[in-house]
Amino acid sequence: MTSRLSIGTLIVFGAVLPLAVLLGYMLAVPLDRVNFLFIGVVFALLAFPAVIKWHHAILIVSVNATMNAFFLPGSFSLWMALAWISLGLCVVNSAMGSGRRLNPFTEAGWPLLVLAGVVLVTIKLTGGIGGQAAGGDRWGGKSYIAVLSAVAAFFAISSIRIPPRLSEKYVSLYFLSGLTGVASNIVVALGPSFYFMFYFFSTDAATRIEDQGELTRYVGLSFSAMSVAYFMLMRFGINGIFNLNKPWRIVLFLGAFILGLLGGFRSNVITLVLLFAVQFLLEGLHRTKAVAFVAIIGVLAGAVLIGTADRLPLSVQRSLSFLPLDIDPAAKRDAASTIEWRVDMWKVVVRDVPKYLFLGKGYVFSGRDLELTTMAVQRGLYSAFEDTLVTGNYHQGFLTLIIPFGIWGFLAFAWFALVGFKILYRNYRWGDPRFKNINIFLLNIYTVRMFFYWFLYGQFDLDLIAFVSFVALSIAVNGPQSSRFPAASQKSPLSATTKEPEPQPA
Repeated sequence: MTSRLSIGTLIVFGAVLPLAVLLGYMLAVPLDRVNFLFIGVVFALLAFPAVIKWHHAILIVSVNATMNAFFLPGSFSLWMALAWISLGLCVVNSAMGSGRRLNPFTEAGWPLLVLAGVVLVTIKLTGGIGGQAAGGDRWGGKSYIAVLSAVAAFFAISSIRIPPRLSEKYVSLYFLSGLTGVASNIVVALGPSFYFMFYFFSTDAATRIEDQGELTRYVGLSFSAMSVAYFMLMRFGINGIFNLNKPWRIVLFLGAFILGLLGGFRSNVITLVLLFAVQFLLEGLHRTKAVAFVAIIGVLAGAVLIGTADRLPLSVQRSLSFLPLDIDPAAKRDAASTIEWRVDMWKVVVRDVPKYLFLGKGYVFSGRDLELTTMAVQRGLYSAFEDTLVTGNYHQGFLTLIIPFGIWGFLAFAWFALVGFKILYRNYRWGDPRFKNINIFLLNIYTVRMFFYWFLYGQFDLDLIAFVSFVALSIAVNGPQSSRFPAASQKSPLSATTKEPEPQPA
């Protein structure tokens, strides 16, 4: 037996030691994509047992994280790879009879299956998927993969019920994983020696310097702050945040709101105001004395802004530039310029809607055309939006859906949007009282984000994962529900609980 153990030990050492030497060498030499790919594969194999056990939780946490799948060619988000891994494991578990059976033919599953079908047909009829990572001249394949991965993520998340005792933790980690956004700002601050970290963290969240160096926008920090604000609204609700016995909650929420302005996004201000208003209504606080308290806070905040707006950081001023305040000309000019070229672009793009009504344009475009167009824009030969027209990032939800996928993609997503609202409303109205705060906020953020997508700003391939994850989380938390609403005479479990005391204004 000793000899057998010795031989087995020698075999293990014979396999592990050369691998350790190779890993050490790759970590010592300058890092490149090949090294990261090899190292990623090794660590993925080592982590695979944990992934098998925790794939559902890992996927939920990764959806809102600004992290890259560094072990894959191209700049794919980590959640895209994990969505397919998790879905594959769900299929295997379902086939083996372990766990809940995977059923894609549900009220929310049908529209997503139709949407996936529209995407695949569009790929086939418009010349393939393309992809810059593959080394070809046809770019844009990442957008296709993002849409299909979002569909896969929905089925992977919704197919497994989250244990009730862990529901709040899972949803909290879903939102708090957005704190990874600040890592991109830290990398930029540390300098070029740390730029290799962008293999792991998205460059989309990096610090932006605009208007000839006058305006610095901390995109990652802003995204992280918004994630904290979302978490607090979900975890405590407005009633809990403004609990005078827990003053740190008020300070943290207001701090997150202020830091969220450092990204220079007007959308952050509008989103948080809408979220607060809808949350206020869903919690029933409009029938309490809290209305007067909120009105007083609003008046005081407005008075402070009027007196100090021109002395705030330029990125904050840019976020507030849509309000009638005394704003620095640099911030106002930078914000106004984006509105002008967007409106000009929409006037051009809307003419193409009839052309792509029955067969969408798809996402693939010529990389060479993009390079030439970008150079022409920089030299002032083309309008400022011409390069955006090439990539299909039209900055408007309806256009980014109907141009790539035609009327069929529009109908499929509209179908899902209505079904998703129905599910979220049902769980809010008749859900388990233990998940009251979760159900209120998921309905809230879904409604606000959907309104924002259709009427203010949206990018279909980027926003779809948010919508499907909100609905999938609600299903995973509350469990599969009947497709019918309870009878009108049925009393809501929420109304059967003990009435909460009215919130006491500060």
